[in-house]
Amino acid sequence: MGLFGDSDGSCAINLSLPERAVERAHYEATYSGRRQASQGAEAPISVSVQYEGDELDDDDVAQVEDWLTGLLYDEIGSRHF
Repeated sequence: MGLFGDSDGSCAINLSLPERAVERAHYEATYSGRRQASQGAEAPISVSVQYEGDELDDDDVAQVEDWLTGLLYDEIGSRHF
């Protein structure tokens, strides 16, 4: 059994972040140079953020969600899944 149970699907993680935090995460996702752990493979977690601001569009928010998914997956480690 993995950290989040033995489900074959992804575990949803919903984050409530201030708009500034989502915008900062977008900046980090764009310019940090950090590779996403989930690139080329389906991660067993799926991060979702709410964003009501005007600076980012839907593609930018999706980039933030992918980047945060990679960060969490890196921190937890694949051995727990």
